[in-house]
Amino acid sequence: MAAALAALSALSVSYAANLQTRDLLFISTHKSPTQVVGDSKMAYLLTEGGILCYDYRRQAWVDNLNVGQIIQSIRYSASRSKLYALLAGGALLEYNPAFRRFTDASLDEWNAANDAGKPADLTGLTLSENDFFMGDAIRDKYMRRALVTQGRVFDYDNLWVLTDGLGPFYGSLRRKQASSFRFGLDFPATSVIESEGGQLWFGSCPADYGAVGGNGISAQSNGSLVKAKTDLTGWKAYPATLESGFGDGCVRDVKGWKDYIWLATDKGIVRHDPRTGMFLTYRHLMGSVDVRVNFLHVHEGNLYAATERGVCYLESPDREEIKTLGELPVSGGVEVFELSSKDKDLWAATRYGLQVFQNGAWKSLNAVSSKDVPEASNVPNPSVVYHDTTLYWIYENRVMAKPRKQLPKVLLERNAPFRLRFDGDILYVAYADGVAAYDVRKQLWNDFRLVDGIPGTKVTCVTMADGFLFVGTDAGVERIALRPYLP
Repeated sequence: MAAALAALSALSVSYAANLQTRDLLFISTHKSPTQVVGDSKMAYLLTEGGILCYDYRRQAWVDNLNVGQIIQSIRYSASRSKLYALLAGGALLEYNPAFRRFTDASLDEWNAANDAGKPADLTGLTLSENDFFMGDAIRDKYMRRALVTQGRVFDYDNLWVLTDGLGPFYGSLRRKQASSFRFGLDFPATSVIESEGGQLWFGSCPADYGAVGGNGISAQSNGSLVKAKTDLTGWKAYPATLESGFGDGCVRDVKGWKDYIWLATDKGIVRHDPRTGMFLTYRHLMGSVDVRVNFLHVHEGNLYAATERGVCYLESPDREEIKTLGELPVSGGVEVFELSSKDKDLWAATRYGLQVFQNGAWKSLNAVSSKDVPEASNVPNPSVVYHDTTLYWIYENRVMAKPRKQLPKVLLERNAPFRLRFDGDILYVAYADGVAAYDVRKQLWNDFRLVDGIPGTKVTCVTMADGFLFVGTDAGVERIALRPYLP
């Protein structure tokens, strides 16, 4: 083992330095927009998480801009069709939509631009669903009050009403109607990003960051689920509410199975029907109620759940009977973090080492390999994955690899790794400070680090879709085009 560590430390590491702003997808705190500018084709909303772009012709959110710094104000030049941003430090930028990039702007250009649009008279405004207009504020059905910060109209009809806490409302000035136009998560710390059913799914978990019980509207939220098309249009937010059957919005994982989208939450498994938008919560599992589910996995045609008490599974989406998969060799059950398949075998990364369900019983890695593997015995292993004939898992700060009939070795070391994902022959390792992409054939890797421009202080999740790497952090999400950076 010492020799392996010495060889590893001697290898050079490649970093994806100086990530460009065009790689940024969004920071998901968008509940308090402060400005809206634009013209008859496009609206730009400034929020605490960046600038949202709405295309009137496509009737969809089409982009989300962030420069990695606080944006103090925005302006729009209708004559030049240009968006300008004033940063908190005084720097001026202009946005080029063709290249999705900000460049330096002059003070003269900033002064020549204006807000575009016109102030809107909101007298007599009616809101759809259960929101109420109060003249200077809006209340939702939970009686949460949010001040109206701005009301503007574009092209004589496109009405925007911005609030401090309930997000933007969009509608028609002629009809004096508007409805909630939510974008993104209630809470910026993204706990899961998955590509399922031709959609991208984003989830958050406010409880992990102490938001519940704090101050403000975000503290009163149970979380939310967000979907978008893979081309980043068609955004739709689903706030967690008891009335919808989605009571606990602390989403740990998302998986597609049997025409439904399934959510792992802190209080059971939630089934979402994307055709109707309805939710159904499975609260009874592992002989108890409201058990935390960490991970979902499809194996041998069934849906398996890694929970805080063991593994359970569902055979049909139309039956609410959830069965427990054997008894793990720890009295009272053991927390399972992840699951992975190898042919008919089901592997589990648990708080007490790696376990495999084989021939109707749980067995340790020691038992099936006939070798002593201390890195996977009675120790926390947060992630496990099989690729070809090699087993990969996480032990402390190390990513371990065990080829068939060979001793385990250290593949690489990082600060607090917690998630392993394969895309082809590339192994992605999510760790506290970034994501490593390791080519298991070429034995080369590249690192995407927070210090290279990813927003946030801690990586929380990762996924790959359509040639992009999506990195979730405590501040939101970054999308990175992989082709220029792969090892």
